[in-house]
Amino acid sequence: MNNLSTYEKQQFDAILEWQLEEPGIVTQTVGAMFKPVSWLVGKVIPESAIEKALSGLDAAAEWLADKQDILRDGGVAEVSELRYKSLELSDLIANNVHNWANAAAGAEGGAAGALGLPGMIADLPTLITMGLRVIHKIAACYGYVCETDDDKKVVFAIMSAAGANSIEEKTEAIKTIKMMGDSNWKQMANNSAVKAIGMDATVIVVKALAKQLTKNLSERKAFQAIPVLGIGVGAAMNVQFINDIAWAARRTYQQRWLEDNGKINLG
Repeated sequence: MNNLSTYEKQQFDAILEWQLEEPGIVTQTVGAMFKPVSWLVGKVIPESAIEKALSGLDAAAEWLADKQDILRDGGVAEVSELRYKSLELSDLIANNVHNWANAAAGAEGGAAGALGLPGMIADLPTLITMGLRVIHKIAACYGYVCETDDDKKVVFAIMSAAGANSIEEKTEAIKTIKMMGDSNWKQMANNSAVKAIGMDATVIVVKALAKQLTKNLSERKAFQAIPVLGIGVGAAMNVQFINDIAWAARRTYQQRWLEDNGKINLG
């Protein structure tokens, strides 16, 4: 910890604060106010459909996550070079990605909200793809490209942390992110309980994420199902969703950058 600059120490404190931060109550409040609509949304877009779609949406998000703007802003030829530049530079680039993603999410959510329930049905896979894309883009800001299976599990776990419906779910998602490089994760994936139901590590992560997204998005999108009135809410909820994901990605890759550069050692 003694190697941390003043700026790095501020960001490390922010990482710890984010990890302990309770998921926002806005979503829960909206979901409670419009519970019948939330129930309907969950029926229209069931958990099984989201689970089946996640891998395909992530592949699309990875393809859409071009890196040219990141290379330009970082003054580098390869994404990996950003791993050894400065955390402040990576944060500046990530901030640009973050702001652009929020603006795009708001515009898309407003347009979908004008159409009520049909627009919301089309909006959900688009929004999930946007969320996955911003994770891939922010990873690149810190010098990482999500190519391996473990990298992709981290992407899903980051979205899980961002979309957690309780502090317990968020804590479990953060643990999953940490375990990706540990033998503990491989032991978990190979234990008898997991084998008994025929799951590998990827399936565990995807199932957990699909369950969270079904509840989280149905609550966030409840009011959007009402035509015209849903325009403002659709935009606001999309921005909140992408904003939560972007911060989860930034805090995750900030911590990984600090660890890989020998600035911190959390064991």
